[in-house]
Amino acid sequence: MAEVVLIANFVATAVMTGVIWFVQWVHYPLLATVPVDRAVETAVVHQHRTGQVLALPMAVEGVTTLWFGIHGRILSIPLDFKSFQSGVRKLRP
Repeated sequence: MAEVVLIANFVATAVMTGVIWFVQWVHYPLLATVPVDRAVETAVVHQHRTGQVLALPMAVEGVTTLWFGIHGRILSIPLDFKSFQSGVRKLRP
């Protein structure tokens, strides 16, 4: 089950990363060309449509992250602070 959740989280994160890059490279430069009197309207529509595209990947990413937080393990790797501290202690000279 953990493997499926991890893959779903990875795919959702990859989709969101791709959309964010696309928006930053394509949309933001185009928004700079919008006349000032239409800037607010354009920004509101842009945010609404972007939210529609990202709603599902954001939900999947959120649910899968919560799943890992509740279950405390990713593929048998403990996710507790004590394990982190002991690992850091081992790295210190």
